[in-house]
Amino acid sequence: MLLAGCTPVSESSGPTTTPTASTSAGGAGLVPDSISQVLANSLTPDYKEDDLVWDQSNEVPITLSDSGSSGGAGVGVDGSVVTVSKPGTYRVTGTLSDGQLAVEGTGVVRLILDRVSITNNSSSALVAQGVDKLIIITAEDTVNTLTDGTTYVYPDADTTEPDAALFSSVDTVLGGDGELAVNGRATDAVTSKDGLVIASGTLDVTAVDDGIKGRDYLVVSGGVVTATTGGQGLKSTKDSDQAAGYILVSGGTVTVTTTGQSSDCVNAVTNALFTGGDMTLSCTDDAVHADERLMVEGGTITVTDSYEGLESAVVVVSGGKVDVTSSDDAINATYGNGADNPGAGRPGGAPGAQTTPGAQNGPPGGFAGRNGATPGTGGGPNATGGRPGRGGGFGGEAVENATVAIRGGEITLNAGGDGIDSNGTITISGGTTIASGANRAGDGALDSNGSFQVSGGTVAAIGGSSRMLRTPDETSPQAWFSQDLTINAGDVISVTTRNGVFTFTASKQAQNLVFTSADLAAGATVSVGGGSPVTPEYHGG
Repeated sequence: MLLAGCTPVSESSGPTTTPTASTSAGGAGLVPDSISQVLANSLTPDYKEDDLVWDQSNEVPITLSDSGSSGGAGVGVDGSVVTVSKPGTYRVTGTLSDGQLAVEGTGVVRLILDRVSITNNSSSALVAQGVDKLIIITAEDTVNTLTDGTTYVYPDADTTEPDAALFSSVDTVLGGDGELAVNGRATDAVTSKDGLVIASGTLDVTAVDDGIKGRDYLVVSGGVVTATTGGQGLKSTKDSDQAAGYILVSGGTVTVTTTGQSSDCVNAVTNALFTGGDMTLSCTDDAVHADERLMVEGGTITVTDSYEGLESAVVVVSGGKVDVTSSDDAINATYGNGADNPGAGRPGGAPGAQTTPGAQNGPPGGFAGRNGATPGTGGGPNATGGRPGRGGGFGGEAVENATVAIRGGEITLNAGGDGIDSNGTITISGGTTIASGANRAGDGALDSNGSFQVSGGTVAAIGGSSRMLRTPDETSPQAWFSQDLTINAGDVISVTTRNGVFTFTASKQAQNLVFTSADLAAGATVSVGGGSPVTPEYHGG
């Protein structure tokens, strides 16, 4: 007798349900060939290397002081507010314990921060509006600090901005060879209502809510970025233009820690794209969430803690290194929302627990749930925490227009739920994937509601018994096997192949291994912890 919601190995060709989602939202179901293809249809960042080059002889000095600030041509002083009103390059020094540096007018304004400290007790520390572009450069070997108030005072009830310690309504570039610390004590730390590029320098932000936000786009191409936030870490929000709302990390070192309930480390309303850089993420919700596409072609993404690791309608890994630890699914491809595709939600619970029922029901489950039909009861919010339910499950559920495509790279997944969970399809054509899923009913190393095809690469997936694990389809071009084994954390698992022995170390207890490789040949064996070899039954190929 099979447990409800499980897919036996003999049915691994996948469910025969009809897709329920279309390629709306700008074609979220499309799997692009490359990130460059996505960027060709996206807003071009307003940044060039010359932005960080200037003639020092043309600098206009600004000196900040509680006893009286001063500045050259283009600078106005009104009490504790210093305003730049003309294009040019300004070198800013000094301290304001309760004041503001404002930029307005037209043209391009370049601010060289040279040991600047600005605190504003009732608004933003630095505000820019109206100009064509704002460039902020930290001088070499300097530390600069911007801090806003815990409560903002606005002129009337209809005014809600500025709302970040560093607030810009224009395209903004951050760079330099120094350090900029931004403290968002009311809500956000750094916000650009147009695009934001972080090109170099050290940026250290703390925020009650979101850390670093670029409405049209957020690009990190270099520098050292650290964000500790109660809300989202890195965020792009414009959802009215399919060419906008994306995040691109192409270089630099990025460390994000979120502390608030259900806060993503990286959240893009359209696409999250990674071609380089070194990211370390510790998150209370998704490590990386993108509504449409999440693509990795290079760099390193290390997720030390998350609810779900990488989540989007389309998840594509073509290169780089991805290492995810999650309490639920490590990679999750899902499309829609609770109204589009309601399902059974996860119960809420106390902080840090995902299984304790909440004091009251929250919103409906986000996506196709374990019953795949009726709306579920979500978890929190409640008096002790918890999060709204999300669905996703095994065969027999609706097949969404979602996919996980692994074309290359090195992927290591340690999941408290499914290692890879697609509410649509899974296709693997390259790379090396080692996935560890939950050793319990309802979750496993691999799960897809639609087809699961492997034509290249190596996959080693351990989890619950073979009755609970999704395997590649019988029609999959590359040979695979599913073998029940007794596996303990720390055991070395060895599989013989044409080119030698493939080995990896189990991160947790498991009962089954699913393995596929282009080098796999009939007669190969698998052993655990140096024990007697077993010859599995092969499928596909």
